[in-house]
Amino acid sequence: MRETKFKLPSDVVSKPAYKCAASGGGGSKLSIGAIVGIVVGVIIGLLLLGFLGFNMCRNKDDSGFQAM
Repeated sequence: MRETKFKLPSDVVSKPAYKCAASGGGGSKLSIGAIVGIVVGVIIGLLLLGFLGFNMCRNKDDSGFQAM
């Protein structure tokens, strides 16, 4: 009331619009789909890094032409 200088009517029930969950660590487990998504993403990322590393480190003298 001090910030807005607005007084609610007496018949209005003032309660919060949301309820904060207790920070006890319960209920914050990942679902199976989230775990599968993380694993697939890590595997694809490792394959991509391996492919890029292979292409960067291989011999660059192969131009596709045969020496005479």
